[in-house]
Amino acid sequence: MNRYRNLSIGAALAAAAVVMLFAACGPQDGNGAAASVSKTSSLDLIPLHGAARQLVETRRVNLSSVTNGYFLYRGWSHPYRDDDQSPPTMAAVARESVLRYRVLRPEARWLIFQVAPKGRFGGTNWQGVDVVVGDQVLEHVDIEGNGFTQKMVRIPAELQHVGDNEITFRFSVFVNNPDFLNNRAKHTAYPFPGVAAYFSEIRIYNSSEGIPETDVPEAEDDTFKLVADGRYLSQEPNSALVYAFEITEGATFELAGTVRRNESTEAVVDVAFSGRTDSGESTEFWSKTFQPEDDTEFSARVPLEAIAGGISELRFDVGSDAQQPNSSVIWKTLRLNLPTTSSAVNGDEHVPVRIGSKAKHLVFIILDASRYDHFGYNGNGDGMTPNIDALAETAQIFDSAIAAAPYTITSVSTLFSGLHPETHGVRKVTHKFPADLENMPRAFKRSGFYTLALSGTKFTDRQYGLTRECDEVISLRDPEDKEQTLSRMRREAMEEGIKKAAESGKPVFIYTHFLPPHWPYHPPGEFNSRYIANARVKYPRSWQIKGLLDNYLFDEAADDLEVHHRRYMNNLAYGDHVTGELFDLLKQYGLYDDSLIVVTADHGEAFNEHGHFGHNTTTYEEMIKLPMLVRVPGVEPRRIAQPIGLIDYFPTFAELFDLELENAHFEGRSLAPLLLGGPEDPSEAYYYSRAVGSSMVFCLRGQRYKFVFDDYDEELYDLQADPGERDNIIDRHPALASYLRQRAMLAIAVNTERGQKGLDVDLSEEDLKELRSLGYLQ
Repeated sequence: MNRYRNLSIGAALAAAAVVMLFAACGPQDGNGAAASVSKTSSLDLIPLHGAARQLVETRRVNLSSVTNGYFLYRGWSHPYRDDDQSPPTMAAVARESVLRYRVLRPEARWLIFQVAPKGRFGGTNWQGVDVVVGDQVLEHVDIEGNGFTQKMVRIPAELQHVGDNEITFRFSVFVNNPDFLNNRAKHTAYPFPGVAAYFSEIRIYNSSEGIPETDVPEAEDDTFKLVADGRYLSQEPNSALVYAFEITEGATFELAGTVRRNESTEAVVDVAFSGRTDSGESTEFWSKTFQPEDDTEFSARVPLEAIAGGISELRFDVGSDAQQPNSSVIWKTLRLNLPTTSSAVNGDEHVPVRIGSKAKHLVFIILDASRYDHFGYNGNGDGMTPNIDALAETAQIFDSAIAAAPYTITSVSTLFSGLHPETHGVRKVTHKFPADLENMPRAFKRSGFYTLALSGTKFTDRQYGLTRECDEVISLRDPEDKEQTLSRMRREAMEEGIKKAAESGKPVFIYTHFLPPHWPYHPPGEFNSRYIANARVKYPRSWQIKGLLDNYLFDEAADDLEVHHRRYMNNLAYGDHVTGELFDLLKQYGLYDDSLIVVTADHGEAFNEHGHFGHNTTTYEEMIKLPMLVRVPGVEPRRIAQPIGLIDYFPTFAELFDLELENAHFEGRSLAPLLLGGPEDPSEAYYYSRAVGSSMVFCLRGQRYKFVFDDYDEELYDLQADPGERDNIIDRHPALASYLRQRAMLAIAVNTERGQKGLDVDLSEEDLKELRSLGYLQ
């Protein structure tokens, strides 16, 4: 057992930053003063290949692969199988269904697909479709008969470009399916306005002349793999490996490898190393073409002056003139050398900051699903939050506070542990917090605090593990409220807990999790008609489906959307009211004045800003940006632009309150000096947030830029110029996007390596019923 000192609070993001920024320590001069030291730091890129961007030319669209979201760009159903033996099939469900594929070399290609007019969702005996690239119709295809028919279309080289390309299937005959239009249950489960055709196979062949060969490899998973006990990296032709770094003056790069061939191959292999700045300017540093008779070994050391002075991509391309080249490049050396200057300071060890006499107690308040832009102190004029706005006049206001996830259990697990979701392992609504992980309530209790949890949500009940060791856990909802799907928080239950805490004679840790404004939007009394009269409506589960076609469901439910939003406003006003009641009780029992008070949320709530309702599913601002107030007695109020995250609070409180910790490590950073009135950190900090479940839907969010990865679709936003995330600028800042993608992937890799496996909580039928009433389970 040891009290907090300079524990490892470098997040996996920070660890990635350390790797990429090459922090170095130099010696001191003879007087013990800081000495600036020039040094060259080297980074071996081979072990980091999993965090790099791996680009592979599309050869076959694997309809059963998790990467289908990359290919099936717009207007498709999810892949399905009719039985275990049948091939996976997908339906084109929009008049224009778009297929996306990747090209690394400009040359003619063949599109070959198998298609039928009928399938699971109905259809017709005949359909007509134009195959379109750009503005050019390449071919009209009639689709008829009962079985699948193979079609072949040639795509000229001049209609393609390096990078992502699109093929549009434009149906000239498109029949709305009456079976779906008249069956609400079906089109809720499958929101397709019509079905055009069914595809069971799609292949892209690289072939400049003639009919292509039919045997093309299916798997692309082994295009990049470590070999020779992880010392070398193998890369197959028609692929590219892209890293991104901040390149300083004087940087150089070393590369070495060999071309490995099967004895039977006569393929020509091209290898190239290039760099691209964030402005899009590209420089080829080295390239070589290997004929079948050439020596296969190569090496080079090249200066990177042409791309120095900012963030740039480093790209390694391997190409071949053969469809099946049966060859690969084995990279033996991929090493980046950067001159660095470090300043070593005598006694450069973190000195913990204690809160001292400024505060004796900690009160942490979460209003579930609160939108940061609905609070008066953030400029909203609807008057929903007068009690919290009054607190803001005495508090520090954080303008960029970020949740670790857009749903409760994962977000609060990160708050309580100071760890990323991949590390603590709680990534689903049925996961519980691991018993062997250090957590905030346990540390406060061990350190002599009376620990109280006032629980308004199922996820902070003891069975989920977050509050299992608190001295007292009191539910703010009674069974009747749950049965009637009411949002009422019981004042008498709050008072019971506050009174026990005050009478304990100990310093107090209080975690309060209010259910409102979270669904059900049904507050008690006059709050149920504050912004709209009582009009109970069903939770719109179908609105959470991504990519609704032509706003098909929203067109008929636009009025319901406004009703939901105004009922949400009712519930937020009620959440502010019960927060005011909590403040009154803290004052009544003598706990208010000596308390550090935090008011925030676990996540936000969406109202179709990006095609979604509620939360869980995306990492756009409406779901992950939080209201955040911190009142520290004796510290002047101010607004703070520095980004922070819920992940930072456990290390912060461990330092401020000198907590006793056991087996703790943190991936957040301590905000202790900042909360005590210290200056903001000028360094660029990025925070990682991920959506529900095991899918790769995440973002990396800084003060200005935000990188979003959503089902293999990538986006980049400038939040200063575009706070609503409408203008995707990823094509204008390719190197910055690569840099942020790499940081996120490194974070995920590091955390997954040392992380916990998700543990399911034991839930009764009553528990499941409550989760359904909150909109979490179908």
